[in-house]
Amino acid sequence: LSGSGTAEDPYLIQNLKELKAFRDYVNGGNTYAGQYVKLTADIDYGTDHLEITKSIILDLGGHTLTTRAVNYGLALKNEGIIVTNGKLNHAGTVAAIKVWNAKAIKDLEIEATNTSGATIGGIVIQEGSTVRVDSIKNVTIKGTGLTNGIQTYNCGTAEKDVIGSMENVNIDAVGVARQFLTDPEWITKLIEDRLDDIKPCICCHSGCFNFSSSKGHY
Repeated sequence: LSGSGTAEDPYLIQNLKELKAFRDYVNGGNTYAGQYVKLTADIDYGTDHLEITKSIILDLGGHTLTTRAVNYGLALKNEGIIVTNGKLNHAGTVAAIKVWNAKAIKDLEIEATNTSGATIGGIVIQEGSTVRVDSIKNVTIKGTGLTNGIQTYNCGTAEKDVIGSMENVNIDAVGVARQFLTDPEWITKLIEDRLDDIKPCICCHSGCFNFSSSKGHY
């Protein structure tokens, strides 16, 4: 790739072949910690998942990255990852971006474009005691069939420990299920910044999933 990996002279990715080659090189153990990678064109990633497991700054360069994987499109699995500056289209059923760990998701438009059914979330934050995204800023999430803008599997973990901060986030849909069973005042406490008072779901499945299953609802 051309470039030196700095903010002023990022590595440039011009097409799908280069993006997949760079993905495999980085995920194979070659570190690019804190270095910048920038798309120079719209790229259709097809039906594969794009997984990033090393610390890089992925700048979409104002372009559109399209993913068509049945499950999630873009997977972030390192606490140093930053994704920024562009548009992400996702035609799958679960998430445009699925987060295990990331530093920031910012300056993005995320659109669910699945025409055959619902898309669970624009951003889905995976379950786990070490899962976290530090910042979500200047993000718009929209799309037909979108059931959640941002979804967290926050079992036993308060929202403030999963998402460090959110600023200027616009979403088409908000869905809350088990958290309202656990704490009906959840929204009020968020608005009043009483995060320490929130009672988190502990994923016991008593009275929600187990009840639905026993009654034959699914």
